[in-house]
Amino acid sequence: DASDRTIVLDLEKFVGHYGYGLVIIDNLSLITGDIEENSGDMSLVMSHLRHLSEETSSAVVVVHHQRKSSGGI
Repeated sequence: DASDRTIVLDLEKFVGHYGYGLVIIDNLSLITGDIEENSGDMSLVMSHLRHLSEETSSAVVVVHHQRKSSGGI
């Protein structure tokens, strides 16, 4: 839950301890907690991830899958 700062700080300690330079999160919808994906509150999640990147000097890549449509491609 990247909307929870304490969880992201724990992840920061883990990433920093092992010296990882790349963190891949697959997928965005699994880490947003109760925050609606298209709401303004999503900036909280993204700011926590930016903090993680800056504090650990690592690249944070977040994968976002589009929902499957019922028709077409």
